Amino acid sequence: MKMPADVRSRNGKILAIAVAAFVLVAVIQGLRLGFVPLSWGWYSPYYEKDGVAIEGYDPVAYHLGSNAQLGQASIRYRWQDVDWYFDSAEHKALFHTAPEKYAPQFGGYCAKAVSSGFSGGGNPRVWHIENGRLYFFFSDGAKESWLAELDEGIVQRSEANWFKR
Repeated sequence: MKMPADVRSRNGKILAIAVAAFVLVAVIQGLRLGFVPLSWGWYSPYYEKDGVAIEGYDPVAYHLGSNAQLGQASIRYRWQDVDWYFDSAEHKALFHTAPEKYAPQFGGYCAKAVSSGFSGGGNPRVWHIENGRLYFFFSDGAKESWLAELDEGIVQRSEANWFKR
């Protein structure tokens, strides 16, 4: 049985409104969580909150102490328009001489999100060092998924997405 044209038209409008509402909610939720396509450019070069990089964690501590260590606001260094906190003056000096060596890759955004073409806030408590480079992840699941793809070239895919943004 064929539906009358006015019913089809009304159903089509309802469907279009429902799809638009779903997309709008998804975009708002993504923005709230910091997940947006890299191509949109709606993110700062380094993931920061209130002008402080990586939630105040010491980027050098991951490399030298193999741990996530909060830095001190009194021991800070301004780089890339954000403040970086350090646990010691020694760590601050090391960062000052080679910030690219110690700073997290992809601006501290989630490496798994970047591998899929998105920016998403990285969690400085969920991290991994691969070939001397520090990576952050949104969650333990994102980290596990990313690590499972190391042999499939996920690092290169992530880098390609980050650099073509």
